[in-house]
Amino acid sequence: MKKGVIALLGLILAVIIVFSLSSKEQRWLFFNGSIAEVYATALLTQNVSYKQPDRFIDYSVSAQGGYVVFSEHSDEPISYGYFPNGITSVNSEKLQWEALTDNWYVAHP
Repeated sequence: MKKGVIALLGLILAVIIVFSLSSKEQRWLFFNGSIAEVYATALLTQNVSYKQPDRFIDYSVSAQGGYVVFSEHSDEPISYGYFPNGITSVNSEKLQWEALTDNWYVAHP
């Protein structure tokens, strides 16, 4: 029993350390990436039966030109871009996109 509690506490501590060392953007992708990708794919394929997930109610979400942008409404807004075909110079706002993963990018204004 005591070894199990110690192992559990060690695991919790490891998770806390990993999350404290990761960036805000990486944490956003960890918590939102899967559902955001499903939503982005539905928008790009114009699947009207798919409803916007509640977690993105406070975001501006736009699909255009083969990519989707999730923009936060905050004092320091961050935009997360889903580019399934790779990133190109496609954004009219001239944002500088930084890669998070193969299909996910982040831009700061």
